Order: sequence, then C-alpha cells, then structure tokens
Amino acid sequence: MDFATNFEMDIQYKKRGFITADMKQEVDSLISLSTELLLCLIEGNDNQVTINKIIKSLKFDFMKQKLTKMFEDFVVKDLKLPVTAPLSEIYS
Repeated sequence: MDFATNFEMDIQYKKRGFITADMKQEVDSLISLSTELLLCLIEGNDNQVTINKIIKSLKFDFMKQKLTKMFEDFVVKDLKLPVTAPLSEIYS
C-alpha cells in the first residue's frame, strides 16, 4: 500500500506529474482497482464477474502515457539526450 499512501496530499500528486483533476481521478481509480485486484488475488477469488470487471476497468492507455513520459524525462534529464534521440543512441 505504499504507492497508495504516497497520494494523500495534493502536493504529492503534483510532484509526480498529476496536475489536473482528471489526472488525479485516474490515479485514484487506478489505486482502487489495484487494491481490489490484489484483494481478489490474496483471497483466491474465483468470481469471474469480479475478475472481468477489474480487467475491463484497467486503463492501459493511461499507464502507457505515464511510462512514456517517465522514459522521456529519463532520456532528457539523466542521459542528457534530446527526446527525439534514436533508441540506438539511448542504449549505447
């Protein structure tokens, strides 16, 4: 639950790039769904309806956008390369 507790105050959302109300709602939804999924796994829940509901609710585009942004920030800030650098240059 450490991830969930990292979002108790507004400043913690902003520090991680979740600025708008929609972005904050997406994070909150992701945390809720993740928690529900973990509880299902821990309990060994075999209720197919619950499992399907969780799977259909996952926002893969949102996660992909956040991971892409994190990777771009890494390339620019840590590697000091332009965001348009080819992968061959990034991985060299």
